[in-house]
Amino acid sequence: TWKDIAGNLPLEAVNVIREDPTNPSILYVGTDGGVYVSWDGGQTYKGWYAGLPKSVPVHDIAIQQRENEIVIGTHGRSLYVGKLSAIQKPLQR
Repeated sequence: TWKDIAGNLPLEAVNVIREDPTNPSILYVGTDGGVYVSWDGGQTYKGWYAGLPKSVPVHDIAIQQRENEIVIGTHGRSLYVGKLSAIQKPLQR
């Protein structure tokens, strides 16, 4: 069966969805308005910028498990790399 994981995402194009390699409750979503992260399996989302330009279209997300990094490809604004631990921390509180 299918499960709705749209949560509170804004009404804009979703270009890519990735699941965290160590915690399936964490979802990374690239939209035409930026990156959103869900820590509860897609029930709710929060915009994640951490050095990214706001409202930049995100067209691809790759997870580099060995380095524990997230790589974000944008439309016309370059590539960005960040540590997954910065995103995973809210669950450790």
